[in-house]
Amino acid sequence: MMETIDAARLLTVGEVSDRLQISERQVWTMVQTGELKSLRLGRSRRVALIDLAAYIDSRRDVGMQPA
Repeated sequence: MMETIDAARLLTVGEVSDRLQISERQVWTMVQTGELKSLRLGRSRRVALIDLAAYIDSRRDVGMQPA
């Protein structure tokens, strides 16, 4: 049950920027272009923790060989 609650946790743009160590402006750009899924709650924008994890997984360099 705790995994379900944690996976459904919603993060603010500021929390996402802290976790990714990028600017809030860059997070907003990723949301606006659809690169990062988000949802609107009233006047607020939130990113589900599971969607942030999916974004991170999609950016991994799997099998990348050193030059």
